[in-house]
Amino acid sequence: CGRIELKSLRFLQLELAPEEFFALPKPNQAELVWQALFVDRAPISEATRGVVTVLVELGLADQLKAKNLIGIREWFSQQDPVKHAEKVFAKAGIRYAVMTNIPFDAAEAAHWKPEKKEYSKRFRSALRIDPLVKGDWETVCVALTAAGFPTTAEGARSYLADWVETMKPEYLMASTPHDFAFDDDPLAAFAACSCIVSTSKKVDMSIPGAFGVKAHEGGCQGTELSTSPDAIELMEKILIPVAEQHSLPIAIKIGAHRQLNPELGQGGDGMVTADITDLARMLKRYPKVKFLATFLSKTNQHEAIVLANKFR
Repeated sequence: CGRIELKSLRFLQLELAPEEFFALPKPNQAELVWQALFVDRAPISEATRGVVTVLVELGLADQLKAKNLIGIREWFSQQDPVKHAEKVFAKAGIRYAVMTNIPFDAAEAAHWKPEKKEYSKRFRSALRIDPLVKGDWETVCVALTAAGFPTTAEGARSYLADWVETMKPEYLMASTPHDFAFDDDPLAAFAACSCIVSTSKKVDMSIPGAFGVKAHEGGCQGTELSTSPDAIELMEKILIPVAEQHSLPIAIKIGAHRQLNPELGQGGDGMVTADITDLARMLKRYPKVKFLATFLSKTNQHEAIVLANKFR
């Protein structure tokens, strides 16, 4: 529940040694964090000050001052979840929060299908499409097969469209890998089509159009996937068409370095300074799509502002 998650956040975990920590149940993790960061020392770090602010705003200043974890837990256990959420939103001064949900994860998909669960209107969804941006076609295929969709570009587009209808997301969302690079060759994904790669026919390169649509089988138009599609091809042939068709923005978080320290689990992610020209190339190539970009590195911020002013 809330207070356990609050005190076992990965930003707090980083201030403790990882050994044996993740083997403990969440309540015990919270107790360990509380003792180390709120009892044995003053909570002056950015992470601990966040917890202090929340507890004070909720009226738990006395329990916090007394370092009374038991009293804090008892207070949270007495709260009605819906009323508590309303109280938190009111104090924060926000109307709703957008929660990311990834349909390629079976555990998360179970909350939406076969029967969608009802949630407060305070919580809206964003459809995560990380495997496409990572070029993880294997994960995409597993999800497509489990849902009864063909493992093709058309099947993947239909799968995403089906989830758009189910989730009614505010936007599509992904974190780009730290080594993400967007090729500025607009023909690269087109030429990688499987109908060319796998065909046995010989194409006479002296024929006009041999490098273009005429080189493709039937009505393919270069929209099918190659045998080993990379991130750019998956974006070009699956993600972008769905975003355009449903008028959905694509939110991307740029600069995360996943599993920089694997021992810390999700808390082991790091940060890098990104090459902002990758975003510039995407903006130029896909003018019909709105991109909501977040750069983690402070170094990228001014350049990002200038770039944002150059595109609608």
